[in-house]
Amino acid sequence: MLKLEGGCYCRAVSFAALSHAPYPYMRCYCEFCRTTSGSGGYGINIMAEADSMVVTGESCLGSVHGKYHDSDTDEL
Repeated sequence: MLKLEGGCYCRAVSFAALSHAPYPYMRCYCEFCRTTSGSGGYGINIMAEADSMVVTGESCLGSVHGKYHDSDTDEL
C-alpha cells in the first residue's frame, strides 16, 4: 500500500492517506475542475482509502465554490 501525503500552499493544512492504486491519482476534466483551475487544465482526483485519511490543521480549512457558489446555503 502506498502512503500519500500533501497539503495546501501555506502549509496550514496537511493530509495523509493510503492507496492501493499503482497510480493513486486520476485526471479530471469536468466543468467544475476546468472552471476552478482558471484554465483549460485538469484537476487531480486522489484515489485513496477514505478511512485512512488523516488531516491536520482542520480549523484552517475552507471551501472553493467556483461558479456554483450559493451564498444562501454557505456555512461559515
